[in-house]
Amino acid sequence: MTEREEGMPIELLNQLLRLDREAGQLFWKARKPSLFRSGKRPAEHVCANWNSRYAGTPALSSGSLGVNFHKARNKWQASITVNYRAIHLGFFLTREEAIKARKDAQKRYGFHSNHGGVAS
Repeated sequence: MTEREEGMPIELLNQLLRLDREAGQLFWKARKPSLFRSGKRPAEHVCANWNSRYAGTPALSSGSLGVNFHKARNKWQASITVNYRAIHLGFFLTREEAIKARKDAQKRYGFHSNHGGVAS
């Protein structure tokens, strides 16, 4: 298996994300400076900025995998990745329409019914 097929190591995901089982949603955890590379600015500064902006916020803006809000168009966008290729499913006026398009695409491409859902 290649590195790409394996995905991110579970240990790294556990460092980055927190699952709220009641809400069924992923949230970003506060990060440590060791997760950032030192560049022009010290890793401690980059880490502090990242944590102040993202720590505790939902990892998925819509709460649904493959659905996000497109600010420039002021619409919800749905997409799916199949065989490492991103497929644009369209722009929608409501979040619910985008989620439905994503779920329909999951069925069409043979994804598991709980794909992107909360494991029980």
